Parts: sequence; structure tokens; C-alpha cells
Amino acid sequence: MTLEINTMADVPENDSCATAFAILSFPYTLSQDASAATNNDGFIDTCSGMNDGVWFTFVGNGNDVVIDCTDIVGWDPELGVYSGSCGTFTCVGQVDDNGTGGDETLEFSTVAGTVYYINFGHYSSGNDEPEGVYTITITEHEPPQPIANDACADAIAITSFPYTNAQDATLATNNGGFIVAGCSSDMNDGAWYTFTGNGNEITVEISNVDGWDPQLDVYTGSCGTFTCAGSADDGGNSAGETVTVASVAGTTYFINVGHYSGFDDEAEGPYQINVSSVLGTQSFAGAGFKSYPNPVKDVLNVSYSKTINEVTVYNLLGQQVFAKSLNAKGGQINLSSLNTGNYIVKLTSDQEVQTLKILKQ
Repeated sequence: MTLEINTMADVPENDSCATAFAILSFPYTLSQDASAATNNDGFIDTCSGMNDGVWFTFVGNGNDVVIDCTDIVGWDPELGVYSGSCGTFTCVGQVDDNGTGGDETLEFSTVAGTVYYINFGHYSSGNDEPEGVYTITITEHEPPQPIANDACADAIAITSFPYTNAQDATLATNNGGFIVAGCSSDMNDGAWYTFTGNGNEITVEISNVDGWDPQLDVYTGSCGTFTCAGSADDGGNSAGETVTVASVAGTTYFINVGHYSGFDDEAEGPYQINVSSVLGTQSFAGAGFKSYPNPVKDVLNVSYSKTINEVTVYNLLGQQVFAKSLNAKGGQINLSSLNTGNYIVKLTSDQEVQTLKILKQ
């Protein structure tokens, strides 16, 4: 003869709103068998309605709260969050994935000092059905804060290099409107930085991008009257961007880190920015390099004791206006297409870099 003994689960201590478990700190986790929970508080009509299941309560402190209900076995749950008091609730949020055994997650922002009640029970507001096994995990995090450099006028001034800053720009606004500066594409007004050129190459890099699609622009000019000096958008969500500009000593530059679109106002998010100033690894040996004439009417002649790989010309806004692969020890650079004015010529030879300022007549 075989004797079978069936044991019934105990009624949970938190079976009613009045005996809700008080959560005093986060993170909070509890695994529980609620199969003997009763519908003693009746159906909860607040929000979309559900069974009275098991209960938790806590006092908000202004942070965001995430409730995850997992490890569900053999029943169809719903998760409700309310403010107010037992029997007199106001709906904060409710979620039901409509699947037996499905997990439930609810995230919401709390108000400091407000009492909240969590009900985790069977989904139905018309049939008293049993709950079952589950695990509840509750975490909190500080909500995003407005950033100080949300506008060009409030751009963070970078006074020395290298510079690093990490922030969450989720609450950045498009307060300046879309930025139209002659770059390859327009973009949102995002988070702002500014620096003064020192004659070196300035590299701006953003990384640790989380959950949004950024564009990185560098401008000269002044707030509201920009000229594009450099722009990068690789077109990928959560991807980093890098821009290098040949800075002109004394020129003011602005950096805009924002959502890529020039027509949809979309949210920014977390990122890290790194700005560095780099001289050429080694200047050309003075005696071995020659360039003439200066001023230049049409053709600039250059020569060096080693192979000159590349010649690049920038205007005084730091914009590239001419580039040529030379790959010879000397050659003629035809600049007849350039307007009259001052330019910076950059020549590279392997790891060596030479820059000179010319006047184009």
C-alpha cells in the first residue's frame, strides 16, 4: 500500500493589503509560493482590475522604481501598483503580458513621501483564481536630471586637454531648434561644449553611448550662427563617433552631442566625451623642407628629403578645403580654385607632420 500525503501551502503572511510586507530598502527580492493566497480583499477594480493576491508596500523617495516578477510556475499573473490606502486606491500602473507563466515588469517614477502598494495576483477581475510560485525583485535608480550644458549659451568650457566628461543627457531639450550649420546633415540641439583652438589637431570622441543614435558636430562661429568644422554620424544606434579638426589658434569652437535627426526631436541619452589635442608626432626637419612662393597665386611648390604622403589645406575656420595624395619628395600643389585669403597647409610624411600658414592671392 502506498500512502500519499498532500501538503497544502500556507496562506502567505502578505495575503491582504493590511498585512502587506513593508519594503524599507532596495534592492528587494522575495521568492514565495502564493498558491494559498485568498481573494479576501475582493477584486481590485483600480486600473484594469485583477484578483487580490499578495501585497507589498513602500514609501517613495523620488527615484524611479522597477518591479520584476519572474520564476512564475503554472498561473497567469498580473501586477498592479497603487497609491492611496487599502481600499481607497489610485492607479499608478498595471501590467499583464496575457500569458500563463509570463514574467511581468513595471517601471514608474515615485513621488517622495507617497505610500505605494504592490499587488501581485491572478489577472482576472471576474474569476477568483489561484496564484502560485514567483519571485519579485524591486530595484530603484535616480531618474535622469537636467544637464547644465543643455544650450549653446551654457556650453561647458574646455580649458585644458585631455578633457573627459560622462553624463546622461536624456533630459536634454531641443531648445535651440535643429542645428543647420552646413555639415553633411542637420541634427538635434543636444549637449554643448566649447574650446579655443591652439593650432593643434583637436580630436573629439564620444563613447559609452547607451540606447540612442548620436551625431557629433564641431562648429566655429557663435551660438546661432555656426559654420561646420567637422561632423560624424555612423548611422548606428548606441555607436560612438569621432571628429578631428585642425584648430586655428584663438578661434572659438563649439561641440554639439545630440540625436542625429534634423527633423525629428528625439531624446539623447548616456555618453562619455573625450577631447584631446595632438601635435604631429614629429615636425619636418627644418633644413630638409622647402615651400614657395608665399603669397601663392596659383601653385605652391613643396619639397622634402623624404616622401611627402599627403597635403591637406584648411581655411581659418578649420574646414578642409583641399586634399591631395602626393607620395613624392616634391611637387606642385595647384591652389587656383581657392578664394583669396589665409589658409593652413598640413603635410604628412610617415609619422612626421609639417604645417604652414599661406596667403592665397
